[in-house]
Amino acid sequence: MDEPRHLFVYGTLMSRFRHPDAVLLRSRARLVGSASVSGALYSLGAYPGLVLADDEGSPASRSLVHGELYAVPGMSGLLARLDRFEGCHPNDPEPWPFGRIIAPTTLSTGRRYNAWVYAYLGPTAGRVRLASGRFLPRS
Repeated sequence: MDEPRHLFVYGTLMSRFRHPDAVLLRSRARLVGSASVSGALYSLGAYPGLVLADDEGSPASRSLVHGELYAVPGMSGLLARLDRFEGCHPNDPEPWPFGRIIAPTTLSTGRRYNAWVYAYLGPTAGRVRLASGRFLPRS
């Protein structure tokens, strides 16, 4: 399988946020549109964590996480920067809190893409699940 040319974001990297890495993403990539992936979204405090759905019928397999899909030309340099932001760069100590994983992503139009997604790899016990599948930080 070829490496994806798209990135799905669902938290502070979305276009409505002013985080420096969100600004960088918007400057180097093209927003394709609203999209979703199968999974569960958890509050990690100031940002969310996406647990991707599995094939075993878990509750996450029946839920959608909503975000944005970006087309990213020349992805490797930008991904290295975002990997550092997400704590999963090869130079970061393990265990990593997030991992960059390929996941099927569906645009609001119904078109499907395989995209890079930063999935949460940490424990979910005691974390609040965001049933809406949307990250809406407190103001």
